[in-house]
Amino acid sequence: MKLRYFAFIFLLLIVLSGCARVVTVKDTFGDLLTVSVNFAGDISIDEEYYLILSLDSNFQVPEPPYQLEEPWLVVWNDLIEDDKNYLLDRYATWNGYIVVEAKDIYRVKGPFTTTEEAAASQANRIFMKQAGDSNYLSFNFRLSDIFGAGISLGDSIYFDIVTVTHEAGGVYLADRLDPSGNYILNEKNTIVTGSDESSSVAPCIDILDWALSIQ
Repeated sequence: MKLRYFAFIFLLLIVLSGCARVVTVKDTFGDLLTVSVNFAGDISIDEEYYLILSLDSNFQVPEPPYQLEEPWLVVWNDLIEDDKNYLLDRYATWNGYIVVEAKDIYRVKGPFTTTEEAAASQANRIFMKQAGDSNYLSFNFRLSDIFGAGISLGDSIYFDIVTVTHEAGGVYLADRLDPSGNYILNEKNTIVTGSDESSSVAPCIDILDWALSIQ
């Protein structure tokens, strides 16, 4: 009887020691992206400011002489085929964007891979908050609100911060990050920062420095 009892205790100790070796892996997946940008002058109610987001390292932004406006504002049916293809090829590389218009901050989820999707994207335009009356812009949002379930731990999130100006009856790129190709890894406690050379544009759309972090 005692032999059976000791055998039972011995087996129990083996099981317990095996359980003690179980390791819990800490999840480092981030979802909250915080953005801050400093400009040379106070943010203007008359200009627009963009944070463009993509999982494509080759994503592109329309450049002059093409206008840079929100995809749903483009009058697609009025464009000749070459201009339509140029713009769509660039918008199609975006997963989504944040836009500051009249000091109101909105997020817009893609895709924009067809003219129909681009034109319908106004329905995905969600108000976030108002920008302050200073040269400092700051906001945060959930990555899932832009990428949905299409993003994984460790993915590179490519981005550009872009300002546009109204001139000659159009809306054109004024300033952007230099160099391009900036990205942040989708992991908690990741921070990327940078500065931008002063340009000849108006101070309110002249990017000085920026920071992105994921929590």
